[in-house]
Amino acid sequence: MFTDDVHELLSKVGEDSKSVFQIGSTAPAALLYDAVDTMRAHSSRADEIVRSIRDDMPQAVDTCIAAAGAEPDVGVQQALLRAASLGKSFLTAYNGDKLVDMCRSLRVVNSLASYAVGIPATLVQFHSLPFEEWVERLLHRNLHQLALRICAYMDAPADQVYVHWACAKIRASTIDDDALYRVLRERLDTLPRPIASYVDIAEVANACGFQRLAIRLLMHEPRAASQVPLLISMGQDDAAMDAAMRSGDADLVYFVIFHLFKALSLGDFFQTIARTPAAARLFEKYCTDMDAPVLEDYYFQDDAFAKSARLIVVENLHESDAVKLVANLKVALKMLHNDKASVLEAHAIDQQIKLLQVQQQFSRDISNEEESYIGLTLNETLARTLASGNYSRATKLRTDFKVPERRFYYIKVHALVGRRDWAELARLAHARKSPIGYRPFVDECVAALQYQEAAKYVPKCDVQDRAALFMRIGFYHEAAQAAVQARDVDTLRQVHAAATDPTLQHDIAQQIEQLTSR
Repeated sequence: MFTDDVHELLSKVGEDSKSVFQIGSTAPAALLYDAVDTMRAHSSRADEIVRSIRDDMPQAVDTCIAAAGAEPDVGVQQALLRAASLGKSFLTAYNGDKLVDMCRSLRVVNSLASYAVGIPATLVQFHSLPFEEWVERLLHRNLHQLALRICAYMDAPADQVYVHWACAKIRASTIDDDALYRVLRERLDTLPRPIASYVDIAEVANACGFQRLAIRLLMHEPRAASQVPLLISMGQDDAAMDAAMRSGDADLVYFVIFHLFKALSLGDFFQTIARTPAAARLFEKYCTDMDAPVLEDYYFQDDAFAKSARLIVVENLHESDAVKLVANLKVALKMLHNDKASVLEAHAIDQQIKLLQVQQQFSRDISNEEESYIGLTLNETLARTLASGNYSRATKLRTDFKVPERRFYYIKVHALVGRRDWAELARLAHARKSPIGYRPFVDECVAALQYQEAAKYVPKCDVQDRAALFMRIGFYHEAAQAAVQARDVDTLRQVHAAATDPTLQHDIAQQIEQLTSR
């Protein structure tokens, strides 16, 4: 109830207060309360009272504590709490946390209700709101010192108190940014642990025109996700990018990149991104993944000739039009000529252009579109040319592109066996000594199940391999002869075990005996 002079609170008397203060009450709590008065009067009756309620002592203590919480008068509160303390001293298994919590809560409630503060509240009202709400009410009155003392007393974090104090200091300040920064840091640096966030303080500083102060305060913000958006809103794009990079959070860096892309012209954006190589790489990755056409403009602006050429090559990986593909690769080659460090890449693209031109000519000479040469590798082009019987064209292709002789032999042997051109295969084997040996000739014929043809080249293989190769194709007589020639007893025994001809087995057994007896 409010009047011109007073603010009074009217409420129904609770059951706990009735048990203690009702006239003629013989409840354990009332007797315990009387025992305190008689004890202070040094009367022996106090001991009789305590003995009479010994069995009900826990109930009496709880009732006194609850009644103290319902009393608005500090003196009565103290008397009830003294009674509860007296009763607790006679109990061995009573949890005293309830009494301690009540003392703490009442001390805070009484501090709020003091005339200097003016926030009267009952204990029920105090517990109905979070503790931070009561601290905030003190801060609205700029009672920072009392708020700090209450937070310390209740063992609660005081970050919101320091943040509000700093904001109030900034709003009321008439000094410059540097001096104000020193004032704030002198106080905040003395804290046992840093405050959780400087963002709210920096926002107030920026709103009050202390932008340099806001930027310096944000440098102490531990959470980059809160720091970066405020820096962007203040127009500090470079600082926001630095903070995002320090955080190591790719999503936060992308947030800054997208802001810059929207806020700046394309040229300015490219220059800004280029100053931060890591951000530039993230931008390139995003554009590559999303197939964004802006990447081409970025490379052009940055004079990244090699990357521009690579982009053209990647974009044309699935191009089926040979004319368009050659034209685009020539553009890429022109770009690589401007980059002295890309000599190998330029040579590779030049060779690819030449190969495509050859493939165009080859494709025009055939009528079957399904066998087009366009898009084949050099090895595949050679293989298809040989498979079609154009041996002279394949030889010229090998000379033009400087295909290593060993590789060309492998491709040609495979192609000749594939088209069953045994005469050409024989000419290749006898024309000169094979640079790859003759084992590949045998392997390819065996793979094609042409054992008679394979047998023609086994004698040209190394002596120690002939017996095993003859056995592989089922030529056991020749295998036995080769094993004897190589004096390989183990292989002879294998041939003896594999052969089914009794005469051959008898001859092999004699050869084994002769070789082992020497």
